[in-house]
Amino acid sequence: MNGCLLEILTQCSILIFGCLEQALAAIEVIKKSDLASDEFSQALADLHVCATVIEPYSEGLVEAIDQFSEDSPE
Repeated sequence: MNGCLLEILTQCSILIFGCLEQALAAIEVIKKSDLASDEFSQALADLHVCATVIEPYSEGLVEAIDQFSEDSPE
């Protein structure tokens, strides 16, 4: 079980980290762009995609950790 959990946590963490990097880049563009610009709109769309991708994976991480905690001896 520990190996499976470790693999799940590793894969989810890698994906979340990549999305967070993209989200931070989008936020920097948003901070520097005019609200009416295409650049702003694209960065906002990119940020939305990142948030949409991260949400289920972060929930999956929490569920995997909770399951491990419930299954492990005290």
